[in-house]
Amino acid sequence: MLLFMNEHNDHSTGKRKRVSHTAIVPLQVSNRRAGKDPQLELLFYWLERFVNLADDLKAFQGLAEECPDFLPVRFYDANRKEEAQKHPVGWQPDFHELFRVFRDMLREVWERGSNSELAVLLGTDGTSTEIINREATPSVLHAVLGGYQASLRMAVSGIPKGYFVLPNKILPDWRLGIFRYAADTDFRRAVYELFRQSWRAKVCPKCEKFFVANKPPQRYCSTTCYGAAKRDRDLEFWRNVGSNLRKKRSTKETKR
Repeated sequence: MLLFMNEHNDHSTGKRKRVSHTAIVPLQVSNRRAGKDPQLELLFYWLERFVNLADDLKAFQGLAEECPDFLPVRFYDANRKEEAQKHPVGWQPDFHELFRVFRDMLREVWERGSNSELAVLLGTDGTSTEIINREATPSVLHAVLGGYQASLRMAVSGIPKGYFVLPNKILPDWRLGIFRYAADTDFRRAVYELFRQSWRAKVCPKCEKFFVANKPPQRYCSTTCYGAAKRDRDLEFWRNVGSNLRKKRSTKETKR
């Protein structure tokens, strides 16, 4: 059983405390409101931006310009030898197709809670890392059905062969007897935090936008969508129920 450690605000004391949880039995955090952690809210903001990106290159380019460090994976240049892992390559248009696959996997996790795609997003799926590094090929099932492994394989075809990615680290702690997940990118950190508070992953029923909710009952991404949905409901009520009421009133007035 894997246990993960993270720090959270203790709202009763105002201090930071270490909290452990497992990847098999998640913490019961879905019944409480998320803490107002500015850093966490910023991570969720960028994650919202990423998951709602349009397909075109310009959309991904714009996000990369606004937040250069918020990338689903970091590429390194093998030609730089010992300096490679110290200097990530950064955003390049060649990454567009791969990052679009990551966006689609994030949407799958957001809507359906797919664990296999979640492992890829967190960087803990070794096979996907090998496929991106061209060290492995998709399984027969993924190749036949066009699964995410096949999509990853196709997406990396246009990326320079000297570029490689690294798997994320799961660190053992002998003293505590646990494994700790250590996110190495802001993207993975944001996905991990959303994984731990999965109730926050919502899709607005009005505009179909993916958004991070502030509290469990929230259904709409904004007051604008909530107001529009309420007007639609009121109008539908008036058309259906109101029409019957008007007919009854008209019948009574005719009898008089």
